[in-house]
Amino acid sequence: MPDDAPGPSEEELDKKLRHLLGDDAAPVEDVEDPLDKKARELELRADNLKLPPVPSFEDEFGERIKALEQKAHKAKSVQQAKQETVRKAEATGTATGLSLQQGLTLAYTIIGLPLLGVGIGYGIDAATGGTHAKEIGMLIGSVVGIWMAFVLVNRANKKG
Repeated sequence: MPDDAPGPSEEELDKKLRHLLGDDAAPVEDVEDPLDKKARELELRADNLKLPPVPSFEDEFGERIKALEQKAHKAKSVQQAKQETVRKAEATGTATGLSLQQGLTLAYTIIGLPLLGVGIGYGIDAATGGTHAKEIGMLIGSVVGIWMAFVLVNRANKKG
């Protein structure tokens, strides 16, 4: 505190002391201390100079993380749906492929063996000069073809 600043006089201090002790009935006027006045001024200036509150980065990053999590969840759902679709298509395709393979095998067996019998009979007729070997070869080929078809169907049913 500078020496030239006026402080409270003896009389003012005495009045304050009496008032605080309750000896004086009349209230004493408050004398403002120059340091208190200066401190209040500085506090007001500091309040005026305060910067507005800075938005929290945690809020912004939290929102971004939530948005990313939602996108990841959607992408995962889409990927799982695609995988399920592919799995079903493969299962259907495999079953269809096996069915097609079995059907073609049966068709070639039922048609091919009688034709093989006719071909063998034709060869026998040509070599011997006969006329009935083709019919007998076709009959034997048909019987063997039907028997072979039953065997193939039974194998397919046992597999599954």
